[in-house]
Amino acid sequence: MTQATAASDSAMGVRTPWRMTVHNIEACNCRPGCNCQFAGFPDNGNCEALIGGEVKEGTYGDVSLAGVRYIIACMYPKAIHEGNGNVAVFIGEKATQAQADAIAMILAGRAGGMPFEALAGTIASLDGPVLAPIEMTVNGTKSGYRIPKVLELTMTPLRDAVSGQEKEVQIVYPKGGFFWNVGNVATTAAMSCDYGLIRFRHPAASRATPRRPGPIRPDMLEATLRRDRIVIAAGLAALSLLAWAAITWMDAMPAGGMSSMAMPAMPGMAGHDAPGLAWLIAMWAVMMVAMMLPSAAPMILLFAGVSRRRRQEGRPAVPAAVFTLGYLLIWTAYAAIAGTAQWKLHGLALLSPAMASASPLLAGGLLIAAGIYQWLPIKAACLSHCRSPIGFFSHEWREGVGGALLMGMRHGTYCVGCCWLLMALLFVAGVMNLLWVAALAGLVLLEKLVRGGPLLGRIAGAALFWWGLWVIWA
Repeated sequence: MTQATAASDSAMGVRTPWRMTVHNIEACNCRPGCNCQFAGFPDNGNCEALIGGEVKEGTYGDVSLAGVRYIIACMYPKAIHEGNGNVAVFIGEKATQAQADAIAMILAGRAGGMPFEALAGTIASLDGPVLAPIEMTVNGTKSGYRIPKVLELTMTPLRDAVSGQEKEVQIVYPKGGFFWNVGNVATTAAMSCDYGLIRFRHPAASRATPRRPGPIRPDMLEATLRRDRIVIAAGLAALSLLAWAAITWMDAMPAGGMSSMAMPAMPGMAGHDAPGLAWLIAMWAVMMVAMMLPSAAPMILLFAGVSRRRRQEGRPAVPAAVFTLGYLLIWTAYAAIAGTAQWKLHGLALLSPAMASASPLLAGGLLIAAGIYQWLPIKAACLSHCRSPIGFFSHEWREGVGGALLMGMRHGTYCVGCCWLLMALLFVAGVMNLLWVAALAGLVLLEKLVRGGPLLGRIAGAALFWWGLWVIWA
C-alpha cells in the first residue's frame, strides 16, 4: 500500500513544508476494505486499528525522513469522527531525534495537512512518540510488523471461497484517498496491541505481554478541545431549538398574522390564504436550519477542532461559524427555490391553505420520485460525503476565510444533493405540519449519523414509492 501526502507546518506563523511517500500497512477490526474508507462508520460500531508505515522518501523542512518506520495504535469507542479515541505513536528506534520529532509532529496533526490535522481533533488521549524496536516486513499482502511484547500485525492474502486460491484485490482512488491512493486489500491473520489504554486481540493473534509505559500524559490542548466540542455542540443545539421554536410560532399564527406579511393574493386564492413570497422563503430558510443543522454537527465539530488546535499553536485559524455560514447559505438558496415553488403552486391552486398538496397526482408524484431517488447512485454518493467528515476534509480542505466558506458551501451542496427530494415531501402532508417536519428531519438525521443509515434510507425509499402509488390510485 502506498501513501502520498503533502502539507506544511506553521509554528508562530513560520511554515515548515513537509511531504512523504510511504509504504502504508494498516489493519482494523472491520471487514476487508474498511467501511470507514467509504461510508465513515466501522462495520462493528467501534474502531481498533494499527497503522504502520515505512517512509520511502520524504522531508520535513531540511530533515530527510527516508527509511523512518512508525506505527499508530488506536482504539475508538464509536466511529473515528465521533471522537474519544485513545492513540499511541511508536517510531523506530533507528530514527534520529530530528526525524522522530518531525514524524511525531506530522502524525499528531501539529504539522498541518489532512487527514492528520482533522484526526487530531478526535483524540482523547495521545501517548508518544515512543521510540521502539519496530520489526517490519514490506511484502504486499503478506506484510506485517511487530514491537516485541507490545503489538503485532500479520497480514495474509484474500482467498477465493471456492478454489482457495489467493486473490488480488486493489482499491484505487484516482483523486486521492483517506490515507492512501492505491491499496492492495488483504485480511488479518494476527492483530493485537497491549499498551496503556489500548488493548485488543483478534483471532490468531498471539497474546502480547502487558507493558506499563507509565501514566498516559494528559494534554491540556486535548482537554480544551473536548470542552470546545461541548460548547459548540450546545451552540448548534440552541440554534436548532431556536429554529424549531420559530417554526412552532409560525404554525400557531392565525391566518391574519401571516397575511399581514403577505404579498397580494394570487389567482384563485383569497388574500388571507396566500402568504407572500418573502414570507415563504423566510419560513423555508428557518425550517432548513431546524431540520438540517443537527445532521451537520459532526462536520462542524471536526472543523472547530482543527481551528482550535491551530489557534493554540499560534497558527492562522478560521472560526467554525464561517464554515457553518457556508453550509447554511446553500440551504438558504434551496429555501428560495422551495419558497418560490410553493408560491407558484398556491397560484395554481395545487396547495391547500394548510400548505399541503391538494392534488393526488402532485403528492403521489413527489412520493414516488423521492422513493426512487433514495436508491440512485447520486444519492449514495452525496450521502457518503455527508457521513464521512474526515474523508470530506481530506479531499476538500481549503485555507483561509474564503476556503472555509467554500468548504461549508461544498458540504451544503452534497447535503442538498442528498436530501432535496426528502425536503420537497413537505408539500405532501403540509409544509407546517410539525409531526411531518419532525419525521423527515429524523429520517435525515438517522441516514447520516447511524451505522445502518444508508440501508434505512433505502427501506424508507421503498415505502415512499409504494405510498405514492397508493395515493395516486386510491
